[in-house]
Amino acid sequence: MTRTAPVRRRHVAALSAAALVAGVSLATLASPALAAVNDHFELEGNVLDGSNPDPDWGAPESNSIFVLPSGYNLATASPTPVARSPLPTTFFDAGFAKDFIVGSTADTSAFTGGGSKDIEDISLWKCKSESNTTDKGDIQNAYSAVATDPVTGNLLLYFGMEKNAPNGNNNMGVWFLQDPDVACDGADAPGGGKPFTGVHTDGDILLVAAFTNGGSTPQITAYQWDDGALVSKGTGGACGSTNSANLCAITNDTTNVTTPWTTTNKGSATPQNKTGQGTTLFPDQFYEGAVDLTANGLTTNPDTGEPVCVNRFLFNTRSSQETTAILYDYAAGDVETCASPEIDTLLREEAGVTDPALPATGDHTVTLPASVYDTATITGGFPVTNGTVTYSLWTDNECTVASENPEFANGTNAHTVNIGSDGTIPPSPTLVFSAAGNYWWQAEYTPGEGSRNDGDVSTCTSEPLIVEKPSPTIVTDASDNIVIGGGNDFNDTATISGGYFPDTGVPAPGTVTFNLYGPFAADATLTATSCVDTGTGTNLLRTETVNATRVSNTEATATSADYVPTVVGKYQWTAKYNGNDQNNATSFVGCGVLVEQVVVAPATPSIATKILLSDTAKVTGATGAGTISGSVVFSLHPSSDCTGEALYLSGAVALVNGSATTPQATAVVAGTYSWKVVFTPTAGSNYTGVTTGCSPADEQASITYGGTSPIPAS
Repeated sequence: MTRTAPVRRRHVAALSAAALVAGVSLATLASPALAAVNDHFELEGNVLDGSNPDPDWGAPESNSIFVLPSGYNLATASPTPVARSPLPTTFFDAGFAKDFIVGSTADTSAFTGGGSKDIEDISLWKCKSESNTTDKGDIQNAYSAVATDPVTGNLLLYFGMEKNAPNGNNNMGVWFLQDPDVACDGADAPGGGKPFTGVHTDGDILLVAAFTNGGSTPQITAYQWDDGALVSKGTGGACGSTNSANLCAITNDTTNVTTPWTTTNKGSATPQNKTGQGTTLFPDQFYEGAVDLTANGLTTNPDTGEPVCVNRFLFNTRSSQETTAILYDYAAGDVETCASPEIDTLLREEAGVTDPALPATGDHTVTLPASVYDTATITGGFPVTNGTVTYSLWTDNECTVASENPEFANGTNAHTVNIGSDGTIPPSPTLVFSAAGNYWWQAEYTPGEGSRNDGDVSTCTSEPLIVEKPSPTIVTDASDNIVIGGGNDFNDTATISGGYFPDTGVPAPGTVTFNLYGPFAADATLTATSCVDTGTGTNLLRTETVNATRVSNTEATATSADYVPTVVGKYQWTAKYNGNDQNNATSFVGCGVLVEQVVVAPATPSIATKILLSDTAKVTGATGAGTISGSVVFSLHPSSDCTGEALYLSGAVALVNGSATTPQATAVVAGTYSWKVVFTPTAGSNYTGVTTGCSPADEQASITYGGTSPIPAS
């Protein structure tokens, strides 16, 4: 949200638990407080009373607003007090301004007078260095603190001031300014003075107090700057008196005041005087008071309704209580009425992924597939009951380069969630990271309307996210052993597990390289060093890279080409997955791995199961019948008695010298066979035809397996 003042320069301490429990929106004008401002703080005209259990400016230290730095020695030094940490319950910020120079009457923070008036804009104020500021106008120390009323939640401002001398009626004022840059150093101011830096902002607060009758009857008026003019917002009297519950002032009108830090007092004895230092203030030299900003309608800008966020206090001493009074001295410091909570973030990885640990810690390293979301908490400040948190994702550690992959559903790198009325801050949507890389998350808190909290942005480098590739494993399985010959072949198959192989939006699963080594002796024992260059050449037979095929989101496979061996022996596969944008590569499944070995055995030659049969017939003539001539016909039958269809029929074969042989052999399988031979004589000869009887007793005609003239088949 847009503030009415520049961003403040320092972080406000976290509000106390009591203030947070109150849970009251301080931006809304409340009804008059149920408790007085001095019910939560010692407004009794002293610095360190201690008899009252409420906090006081200086002591006891366990309940004080300010403490001295450790190792101080008031006898030798004049340290500036600092706000105690932690502040007392319900207080959340305090500031201290020291306004004297030890051993000197000079003051470098004096007004020049004239135009330096409360009714004028700060740009018209001028400062100078004063060698000897008027005694009753010389501020020594000034301080302020902010608290919340634990009952009503109202915003309370407390102030205190020390002067060098009282000298009659005294008038003081204190501005509570929104511009953090209001300042002026008169040390080097020219004769006419030096202009102040900073400007008025509508809603600036001025409290003017007059201490008359020896300080016993103080009057205090509250004003608010609006459109260049001061608007009265209420009056009050002495703290603790009737009708002064929400605005009051008081001084030490009758007693001395002891301070736990150094101050100066012109009226005290040597060595404490205007040029010395001490810890005592005489009557009417200490002034304090308070205002309930909420009850007096001073918490918001009169025009916009936005919270008034005070950043600076500026005390002044003056000639009168009128707004036109001449201003003498001033002392300025820091105090804030708007809190500066911090947004803290924590990355978480969605359950059900490879590493479901919640939350991601340390360097916030996750492994693909990664589903990550951001969470935020806001600590310190006022109760967070509205506003937004914007989560964003970047690709550089300065959070200037927006992530484009992944993006939120709205197509950008940022997503805004609304804070619930109970302070619940929803997490960011889950982003799915599909590629490895370095990312940076950031979360920004923007207060809602009326909140008194400042916004905050987490430090970019506080939420790095390292998205790493998974390191899958590879398991291989070679083909079974084979016998050489007959076109027999073998191959290798690889299974990659534990990877990231989504089915959409990313490249293919990658590749696998297969190497084949060999041949080695069939009985060789291979080791990791076997698959290397032998010195006379390498035993690497083949290398090839093939594409893997997705099986699931976490698994892929690949198969090598078939290899047809020409030499017997043992062969060795090795394989590795080469990785891709989503996965790391594996090492080779090494040489010597038994499941990657294939033995190629020698071939066993076959023994012939067929023979070639042939037959020879001899025809013998009768004595005195003359020379025999003619031809014979051979037929081969698959039986022992010439039955069955002939397997072979030779046709007529002429006798030569009384004999004839089948012109070709016949191939048969094992079994019993018989030849039948039919003799046909030459026409006109003295012989008749004859046919063999095919009986087992007929040795020339009955042929069984292994019988006459077997010729092995080729």
